[in-house]
Formats: sequence, C-alpha cells, structure tokens
Amino acid sequence: MRLNDISIKKKLVVIFLLGMLVVVAFMLLNIRELRLIGGEADILSRPRQDTMLLAAEVAHLQWASRVQSYLLDNGETTLEASLDGHTCAFGHWFYGPGKAGLERELPALEPLFQKLGAVHLALHDSAVRLKAAMERGDSAQARRLFEDVTMPLLKQVQEILTEARGEINTSFAGTVEKLRAKIHMTTMLDMGLGTLTVLGCCLALWLLIRGISAPLARLKDHAGRVAQGEFSNVPIRQADEVGQLAEAFNIMVGHIKEKLGMSQGIMRGITLPFAAFDVDCRLIYVNRAMLACWGHSGSPEDYLGRNAGEFFYADPHRETLCDQVMGERHEILNYEVTRENFKGQVKRVAMDVSPLWDLDGTLIGCFTLHRDLTDIHAQQERIAALNERIYQSADEARDISGRQARAFEKLSGQLRTTGDMAEEQAQASLAAADGIRSMVEIMSEVAAGAGRAAGDSKSAEEEAGSGVEVVRETIACIARVAEQTAAVAEGMGELGAHAAGIGRILELITDVADQTNLLALNAAIEAARAGEAGRGFAVVADEVRKLAEKTMQATTDVAAAVRAIRQGVDAGSAATERAVELTRQTTQLADSSGERLNRILDVSRQVADTVAGIAKATEEQAAAGGRMLESIKSISGKARDTTDNMQASDGHVRDLSALSGELKKIIDGMRSERRAEPRFQLRDPYNMHVSFSGRKIEAVLLDVSRSGARLCFNAPAGLEGGETIVLHAEAGPFDAVLAGREARVMWADGPQAGLAFAEPVEGDLEALTRAVGGNRA
Repeated sequence: MRLNDISIKKKLVVIFLLGMLVVVAFMLLNIRELRLIGGEADILSRPRQDTMLLAAEVAHLQWASRVQSYLLDNGETTLEASLDGHTCAFGHWFYGPGKAGLERELPALEPLFQKLGAVHLALHDSAVRLKAAMERGDSAQARRLFEDVTMPLLKQVQEILTEARGEINTSFAGTVEKLRAKIHMTTMLDMGLGTLTVLGCCLALWLLIRGISAPLARLKDHAGRVAQGEFSNVPIRQADEVGQLAEAFNIMVGHIKEKLGMSQGIMRGITLPFAAFDVDCRLIYVNRAMLACWGHSGSPEDYLGRNAGEFFYADPHRETLCDQVMGERHEILNYEVTRENFKGQVKRVAMDVSPLWDLDGTLIGCFTLHRDLTDIHAQQERIAALNERIYQSADEARDISGRQARAFEKLSGQLRTTGDMAEEQAQASLAAADGIRSMVEIMSEVAAGAGRAAGDSKSAEEEAGSGVEVVRETIACIARVAEQTAAVAEGMGELGAHAAGIGRILELITDVADQTNLLALNAAIEAARAGEAGRGFAVVADEVRKLAEKTMQATTDVAAAVRAIRQGVDAGSAATERAVELTRQTTQLADSSGERLNRILDVSRQVADTVAGIAKATEEQAAAGGRMLESIKSISGKARDTTDNMQASDGHVRDLSALSGELKKIIDGMRSERRAEPRFQLRDPYNMHVSFSGRKIEAVLLDVSRSGARLCFNAPAGLEGGETIVLHAEAGPFDAVLAGREARVMWADGPQAGLAFAEPVEGDLEALTRAVGGNRA
C-alpha cells in the first residue's frame, strides 16, 4: 500500500503515535515535569476534532453535489443523498455523545452547535422538499429551492463549521503554548531528544505537504483550466480524502461535459433555421439552414460575432427582434415577415425569438427559430384556385341537375297523360267488346230465324221482312263498332306519339347524366392534383359519379319500359286495324244479307235458296263477330299492359327525381364549403366522442370551422355520407361550442371523416384553438 492511499486521519494518528513515543522517552527523563503538564498533555493525546469537522464540511459539499446532479438529471436518477439530518455520518456524531463530550471540553462551542443543529436539519429538509417538487414534475420549483434555500443553508453550515474549527484550533493552540513553555524549561536537558523530535516533525510535515498540499495545488490549477473551457480530468490517483475530492471533481467535470455536449448536440440536430446570440446580440451559433434561408454563402463559422442587424439586414445599426427580446425580456412567437433574402428570393418566414437564462436567472442571450412558409403559402394559393374550379364545376353540375329535375317533371306529366289515355282506350275497348257481343247475339238470332225460314217456307215473306229489320239493326251496330274501332285507332296513334316524346326526353336525360359523369370525373382529377387537401372533394366527386351512373341505369330501365309501351301500342294498332278490317267485312256481309232479303221479298220462289244463303252469310257474320270480339279483347289486354308499363315508368321517373334531389344536396354541400371561411387546425390532439346508430366511439378533432369539422378515429368507424351524428366534447375549451352538436357526414375516408354542422358555430374559434396549441389553417 502506498503512503498516499492512507487516509489523512490515519496519517495524523501515525504521526501522533510517533510523537507519543518521543513524549514517553521525554517523560522517562523528565518525570517531574511531565507530571505538571499531564493535564495539558491529555488533551493533546486525543484525536483532532477540527479534522472531523473538516470532514463533515467536505461530506456536506459532496451531499450538495449529489443533490445538484439529481436536479441536472431532471429526477431521472435516484437521489443518493441522505434526507434525514439525524442519519447522515455527521448527524450520528452530532446528535450522539461525541458532540456532548466536545462541548464539555470547549464550552465556547455550545452556542455554535445549537445554531448548527437547526441549520443542519433545515438543510436536509430542503432536500426533502426539492425531491417532492421533482416527483410532481415541477423542476423549476425544485431548482429555485436548491438555489434559494439549499445553497444558502449549506453556506451557513460551512461558516459555522469553520468557526467551530477556529475555536478548536484556538483552544489547541493555547494548550500547545502552555506545553511549550514547560518544555522550554527542559530544553537544555533534552536537546538531543528535541532535535530528534524536530526532525520527525519535519519529516511528517514533508509527507503532509507531499500528500495533501501538492495535489490540492494541482486540483486548483485544473479548476482554473475548466473555467477557461478545458474539460480535462485531474491526474490524481490516491485513496485518501484528497483523492476522493479529485474523483468528485472529475465526476463534476464529466457531468458538465455531458450537459454541455447535450446542449450543443441539440443545437446541431435542429434542422430548422436556428441561431443563438449573446447579450450584445452578437451571433454565437448559426446552422446552415439559417444561412440557406436568408441567402448567405460560406460556412457558419464565417458569421460568428456579427451583429443581428448585420446578419439579417446587412445593417449593424438596425434594431431587430433579438434587440427587442433582450430589452423586454420575454419571447416573441409566430412573428411573420415577407421580404427578399440576400439572393433576391422572396421568403415568407415565421420567427420565434426567446431569451436565454442561466441557472441563477441571469439573462445570457437569446435564440431564434425560423420556419420557411413560402412553399406552404404557395400550396395554399394553389389549393384555393383548385377549390374555386371545383366550386365552378359544382355550379355547373347544379344547373345540370336543375335541368334534369325539370325534364323528369315533364316526363312524369307526359307519362300520367299517356296513362290516362291508355285507361280511356281500355274503356273504349270494353265498350266495343260489348257492342260486338250484342251483334253476335243478333247474328245468332238471325241464323235461327233463317233456319226456321228454311223449315217453313210459307212464312218466308214475313221472316224475310224480319230479316231485313234485323240486318238493318246489324248494320247500325256494325257502324257503332266501326266508330269505336276508329276511336281506338286514333287513341293508339296518340299513344305512339306520346311514347316517341318520352323517348326524346330519355335521350335528354342520358345526355345530362353523361355530362354529370364527366363533371364528376373532372372534379376527381382536380381533387387528386390537390393531394391531401382535395381528398374530401374527391370523395364528393365519387359520390356524384355514382349518382350519375344510377341515373343512367334508371334511364335505361325507363327506356326499356317505353320500348315495351311502344311495342304494346304497335300491337294494339295492328289489332285495331284488323278489327277495322273485320268490321268492314261484317258490313259487307250485312249489306249482302240485306240484298238477299230484298230478293226474298221480290222472288218468293227462291225463298229456300235465299234463306240458305242468309243462314250461311249470318253464320259467317257471327264468326267474323267472334273474331272481332277476340281482337277487341286483345286490344283491351294491350291497353292494360300499357297502363302497367306507364305506372312502372312513373315509378322509375320518381326514382330518377329522387336521385336528382340527392345529387342537388351533394352539390349544395360542395357549394356550402366557402373558400373564404377560416378553418382552425389543432397541433395537440383534442380527444372527444361521437355517437350514431346507438354507438359511441372515440375521435380526435383535427380542424374546425363555423360550418364543419374534420375528425380522425382510432379505427374505421363505418360512417357513410349523409349519416347524422352527435358530438360529445367533455373537456374544455371546445365543450362550450361542440357538446351535443348535431352534424352530417359529408365524406368518410378510412379513419377520417368530414362533417357539416346542422347549425353554424357561434363563438371565437380562433381563441379556443389557440388555448389548446392550435392556429389558423
């Protein structure tokens, strides 16, 4: 073991023991004198109490160093300092029998120790309060406690311990003087022993100087170099108190290097334009991003030491925000300026300038952080232009939707008119069928009469007369049937004309749907160019395109129904023509029957033949009447089919009208988004809930305006456009304006959704947004 590895206390004990040996030898020679000075020598034989007090002072310095390290680490490490003044090393001695014994020896120390007891406990209690503040997260309060309470109390402890050591040294010095006076009386007798003692003391002094004073001198020199910015370790390798002090000094330098390196690393890691200035507003640090922002060339080191006005404006006498912050001693945030940099580029920059304070609260400079908003504002202008084009497209789509709705109304009116005419046609067909049925019954009676005429030729003339009357009635019925059949044919012609008109309207609706689909495609393309900002319009454009496709599908269904109507009309027209032809044939047969009955009256001899001819013609006429009845029934069936198709077409037209109404609502929703209406974006997440369809889920508010908001859900919420939801804002400040508010979902895309409020929001949204760390978008 080396001499420097032995503690100072042990060294002093060894030196003291050597001195005791000398004293013993001296006592053997001078027993009489030693008896006289025995009382004083007893005091000298005890350990030095001032050394113990010095060790207590050093221990409290180390205690304060550990508390300071705990503060610098922001409470992330364990506080390894004693919090109870009774349990520390000095407390065991001070509150034990050691202090009482020393006070009995030196009564002058009693008032000092009374004062020291209160200050010592207050010092440890300040550490308890400091730790509690750190555990609450109030590091600023903890630092103030350390600076305003702990350090002054530590200084008082040092002062009291220094004063106590002075009292002990004074008492010790008085005892030594007494002994020296007595020893002087025996100096001549013990010259040799005295010389040996002097040599031993010199050796001990040399050893103390070599082991204590020299290392302390080196420690002082290194402390001076650290003050100049050279953070090197003290090369002292010994295990005594001086070595421990050097080790603590090296640990302190390491902490300083770590904190300073962390600060410099943070500054070098900032990618935004950043600069720092001293109290005279001279540049002490600047990164390359700041040089690029303001058009400076060269390296950052070329600009160190320049005035803020010279760096930003090439005018060292111009006042800047740095001068204002240094004068007013408070930060300036979000200060926007638009001007040309030194390369002639127009820049729009938002500046934050804040003062810098040291641990004692002294202003040591300021720093500034710039945000280049040039590209952001250019993008906002492009988005605004895109929104304007989208609004124009929405206006055009709204006009087209209006024309489409009017065309649907016109088509619906024509379909109702056509249905009424088809119903009239069906009624006319039923009336014609009744007439034909009557005619067939008459023909049957004519046939029966002709048979009876053949069996009874004697009553031929009378029966022939009756046959003439019957034929006349038949001709009259046939005439009425012809009139009804002509009316049916005319109705079928008008029905065909109306069906053709419906076809032309359907062509117009198809053109409108094609134009709507094209406008939706253009809006989707423009929204895709806008990127994230146009995503909501992309979803709306997609909904418009889907409605246009539904319109085209419904138009196709109506066209199919109209084609079926026209086919039915064509079939009815053909059946009507056949009925007219059959009526014409029946009329001819009736005329022939009349001629034959006239010949019966004129030529009675040919009664049998004539009656047979009448019977045959009557049978043919009855058969033709049956075929006419079937034709009329077919016409009635076609008229019923036409009525059913008209009703189906009217339903399709109502569907198209409903789709047109939904398209108009979406377009109105697009037009309700005003480009000039301000939106406020939140930087920090604001948590809330929304309820819909019996569900209540969590959401985060991204931005808000008077007419709507944009939300983000933790998971897809399954919302669809047009759905109504209710907002629940439990926390301030938005609970005053959003709690219980109803909104309609305008678009939904994955976890995000855009809302339109049922009623505009009343209140200062900008102030509410700034309260949670947001700003105007």
